[in-house]
Amino acid sequence: MKYTKKLLLILLMLIIFSKTFAQAYDEALQSKLVVSYNHNDYKAFYSLGSGEWQSKHKLDDITGWLNWMHGQTGQITGFSFVRQKGDYQLIRWEGEHKVVAFVLKPGAQGEYNDFGFDPFKEPLSATEIARINSDNPLKTAFDSSVNKVVSQFMVYNKPIGLSIGLIRDGKFYTYNYGTVAKGKQELPTSSSFYEIGSIIKTFTTLLLAKAVEEHKLNLQDDVRIYLKGNYDNLQYNGQPLRIINLADYTSAMPPVQILRRFDESTPESATAFFKGYTIPQFLEDVQKVKLDTLPGTRYTYSTAAVNLLAYILTQVYHKPFPDLVKDRITGPMGMKDTKLFLTTTDRKRFPVGYNANGEQADIYGPLDSLDLLHSTVHDMLLYLKHQTSEDSPAIHLSHQQFGNTPGEEAGLGWFLYKTPYGKSIGKGGNSVHMSCRAWAVPEKKAGMIVFTNYNQMDWGDLVDDLMTAILKTP
Repeated sequence: MKYTKKLLLILLMLIIFSKTFAQAYDEALQSKLVVSYNHNDYKAFYSLGSGEWQSKHKLDDITGWLNWMHGQTGQITGFSFVRQKGDYQLIRWEGEHKVVAFVLKPGAQGEYNDFGFDPFKEPLSATEIARINSDNPLKTAFDSSVNKVVSQFMVYNKPIGLSIGLIRDGKFYTYNYGTVAKGKQELPTSSSFYEIGSIIKTFTTLLLAKAVEEHKLNLQDDVRIYLKGNYDNLQYNGQPLRIINLADYTSAMPPVQILRRFDESTPESATAFFKGYTIPQFLEDVQKVKLDTLPGTRYTYSTAAVNLLAYILTQVYHKPFPDLVKDRITGPMGMKDTKLFLTTTDRKRFPVGYNANGEQADIYGPLDSLDLLHSTVHDMLLYLKHQTSEDSPAIHLSHQQFGNTPGEEAGLGWFLYKTPYGKSIGKGGNSVHMSCRAWAVPEKKAGMIVFTNYNQMDWGDLVDDLMTAILKTP
């Protein structure tokens, strides 16, 4: 009897406790925050904070952060209280493009004392899991580990389709989720074509490493040795732009692909520009570049710099860049489906791609011969197998550290990371309507490639979570 009374008392306290939390959650405040967020009225959002909070935060800083976040989520279509996290409330914000965890520290007078955003990683409901279209066989513990990670990513980050290739103990695994086009229930496959975006930079720099091994050029060479015409601008205070600076993201060139202004206000105007923009025009633009610091001293991610490197390699080998890639990389590695141009038959394996606004867009032109490749999960696994094995002097050279900017350490084309599993190499890519990530831990002979037919995908923790599944699943 004594224990029964204690049990009843505990239950009563839990009921009161839960009611207190329910009362603390202010749905009216949430509604005001979401409305101001959706209308880009960040001043109104800011004004809902307490006086103490506002004294510690500037409106301009909050505006920039919220504007960036809005680009990631799109409009918020719904919100719901999930649970209490200490002094904060965890609230699910259902965005057009992704689900996020909105964490709020409520005030006593209908205002907030703090807020933030986190990845939303709550367990999926059975209904959400049932909606996921996948070819994951779920036959092994590894299949299940991958499925748990990817299912959450599909629901919370909302890619249209997802193709994944993993290397574990030298063995290839492939998984596909979602669809090749909106409105369909057709899975992509390991032989679906995708644009690899800036991952092509690692192909360019591998060609460079091969050229160094063959004594065709030197990493410390002045780039102007290989350019015809007047490029006196490619220096700063007498210090020349060197080959290595193009490859390790320290060129001091502008952080863009196109070095001139053009009308990109609509997909149609951008398409028209790219169709007519030639390599000679690109070189004319390079001649007008003004370096703003000593090459080699500051990290600047410049696609134009790596495109210039690709052009220089065509001059060194006297071959078009796509031919160099085929003859010296994809051919020897057996990558039969990695190419610049897709045939009519190939395009039947090409998922419909969507830009950040969910629209279809195709922008191709002459400059693509320096910085565009299509590939498949299967082919990219072949490429990554060589990267994880580091089975040639050129690959080994490309993984050595050259760029030393803290947080942006780089080899040739690859970014270098210190992880709990050892030194890792990684590179991402975006095209007009596709996004991808490649990652490898050579000393563990582990790697991964992920593709989606959606531009500017926020990959969040997916790479880390999949690498954990590869290296930690029994």
